[in-house]
Amino acid sequence: MAFGVKGIPGSVPPYAPVIINVRQGRAWQDPLWQSQVLEGSGEEWPWLENWVEDRRVDAIRHPEGGCIQVVETQPNQPLQQGESVVLNIRTSPMLPTSGNDRKERETTMPWVVGTPDQVVPILELLVRHHPEVVSARLWSTSSMAFGADGVPSAGILPNMPVQFDVEILRQ
Repeated sequence: MAFGVKGIPGSVPPYAPVIINVRQGRAWQDPLWQSQVLEGSGEEWPWLENWVEDRRVDAIRHPEGGCIQVVETQPNQPLQQGESVVLNIRTSPMLPTSGNDRKERETTMPWVVGTPDQVVPILELLVRHHPEVVSARLWSTSSMAFGADGVPSAGILPNMPVQFDVEILRQ
């Protein structure tokens, strides 16, 4: 039933039994799933993983609720606790808001590495696991970004997954 009498020359002999692994999941584009995520009744992490996987991005998945793609690093110069840096951050909601707009917000802010509650958890996770980072793209569940409150003035609704493009400048 698979490759029959011919098989695949050089790979699969004729009439060979074949095991096919199938993974069933929901498409990240599923509008019901998207609305459930924004309502806080749907699971964000599987949605985010499907979104990243669909783009075939080589990203590190952190079970805390985020994916990190390190774009550029500086070998032998890891960030140190207490070091002052400047963060250039572009924040983009990952789900369309009213009118299908994707508002982006750019922020420049000083940060003392390791200062708690000054940046969203996914940024702390980035620096903790990748202290040599110079720039990165992060995809985050709401729990690692702006949570159930969101930032409506910036177009980030409650429970919305967010993408961050981050550049870390040493002072």
